[in-house]
Amino acid sequence: MAILLYAVVRHWKRRMPGVVFLSCVATQGLAVLAATLCAELTVAWLGYAAMVAFWGGLVAYVAALRHFDLPQVVTSAGDHWVAGGALAISALAAAKLVLAGALRSGSAR
Repeated sequence: MAILLYAVVRHWKRRMPGVVFLSCVATQGLAVLAATLCAELTVAWLGYAAMVAFWGGLVAYVAALRHFDLPQVVTSAGDHWVAGGALAISALAAAKLVLAGALRSGSAR
């Protein structure tokens, strides 16, 4: 995952459209999947993998925000809405991680 993310990020330019946030969406999607499987299967290593993907997704969001063409928000040109979706899936990943941690510790059953 990290190698693919690096290959994508090194081709970013200064003023990118909203599609630049898809790197965050993809990474957080992996975090959601791993956290969900961790909660269902009670496998600890999946929780750690989900946590790494979650933080990697947040780093990808900040990096994408630095390369995003901010005037797209005002002119409504392009796919700037992906920035909001990236934050939404980040919140979902965080919630799944909290749930997986609660189920693992036995406090939420």
